[in-house]
Amino acid sequence: MSGQASRAHRTPPRWIGPIAVILVLTGAACMDPPSPPPGLAMPARHSSLVDGQVPPIPNQDARVRRDARAEGDAKAPSPAPDIGLQDAGPRDARAPIDAALDQGTRDGPVPTPVDVGPVPAPDGTPAPSLDVGPAPAPDGTPAPSLDIGPWDAAPADAEVRPPPVDAGRPDAAPVDPLAFDRFPWFFSIHGFEVNYDIAFTARAFAKVVDLGGRGVRTDIFWKDVEPERDRWDDEMMTFYDEYIDLALADGLIPMMIVSGPAEWAIELYRSGQRDAFWAEYEAYLRRTVALMADRVDHYQLWNEPNHVIDIVDADDDWRLIETAGRVIRELDPGAVLYVNLMANVVGWEAAITDWVERAGEYIDVIGVDHYPGTWACCDNRDWGPLETLVRRINDPEDALFGKLGAVMETGYSSWAPVVADEARQRDWINESLPRMRALVADAHAQQDFGIVLGNYFQLIDVETDGVGQEAHFGILHSDLTHKEGYDALRAMLATF
Repeated sequence: MSGQASRAHRTPPRWIGPIAVILVLTGAACMDPPSPPPGLAMPARHSSLVDGQVPPIPNQDARVRRDARAEGDAKAPSPAPDIGLQDAGPRDARAPIDAALDQGTRDGPVPTPVDVGPVPAPDGTPAPSLDVGPAPAPDGTPAPSLDIGPWDAAPADAEVRPPPVDAGRPDAAPVDPLAFDRFPWFFSIHGFEVNYDIAFTARAFAKVVDLGGRGVRTDIFWKDVEPERDRWDDEMMTFYDEYIDLALADGLIPMMIVSGPAEWAIELYRSGQRDAFWAEYEAYLRRTVALMADRVDHYQLWNEPNHVIDIVDADDDWRLIETAGRVIRELDPGAVLYVNLMANVVGWEAAITDWVERAGEYIDVIGVDHYPGTWACCDNRDWGPLETLVRRINDPEDALFGKLGAVMETGYSSWAPVVADEARQRDWINESLPRMRALVADAHAQQDFGIVLGNYFQLIDVETDGVGQEAHFGILHSDLTHKEGYDALRAMLATF
């Protein structure tokens, strides 16, 4: 639940408690029995991330199958591409994991992955080798780039930056930002949690790497860079500029969130000066995207526009997405655009339907923010919102069909002694994440469109000595010391 209002101060506001009650009472998002969901593989834009090889393009065969259906082609679909989840099999093959979950894992070992190989056909026929797209030539020349979706297209009048290539191989083909060598985990970090200090940030990034993280997800807050109207904070701009450079130097992929309006911008909107608000929002977008477009491939458009604490009216949420998407497409045409929504409040499905119907051309990946055990009233292993998302993006009759999915936020707050302490955060890791992993693997094996990444919320406590849920989601204390679940999380992420 990163974002605008609740992250404005290092100590959470007093109204977080009542909000938590509201969210529990409205936690109807926990539903559905298990159904199918995919996995993926790590952007090779930078040579330090993948060892000099252009990885396979995810969902390519899925797009072929979709196009074949549209043309009435009755040929059997191609196998799904291998995207790094070879150990994921049918539900009966996951019996050891499910048995461990049923026995409880409070003080037990972290479940280990089960290597079951490709999924066989229903009649017992061995699974065919997996199609991973064009192969390189015998002399080692990389395969030509493939059409990977709507983010390939740039506006006709846009100034298109050169496509990224592997810096170690100047002749390499352009790289798909969503091509990972295994399912990637990002970690949420906010500037105030690292004290807007690059040296402290470097220590935090070292923890991300140690945990097995592939990227960092961070807001470039509007209120940070333009605290007063038309007064830009050069020091903050420099911090975020150096933050991105440091992430890349450490082999981490930056996903930047454009969000977090300043009080003066909020007042413009609330006082009815809507045209002025939208003009200022676009100015903020142009300034910040221009800063990072040469190095960033992944952008999240606003943060949880459907949340009860968001300052923009529900009828205008689509415009937040459309405005940001339009500016980013103009300045960074090759970027991947994400939206996220709080899935533990009533009405989240209607919200994403509205956004896609009105601004879908600027949405490549839909992320659910789901917090079983903290903001949701359900069992730790209940991933109903993720199941719903996978079902909808694979339903040809649904507005969401053909989009990709993500778990944009998940985690557990160790905010209270006994009832929600660090031991229970460790238990949550051992109980909840294996269930998520099984769903991701199922979608990869059985569906055309699946889950491209997960993001753990969050790396560092907002304030370990603070009060309320929002202060304690970190797997690290504010001083970067480990919580009880740190080693469990590192072991668990390695199984994805």
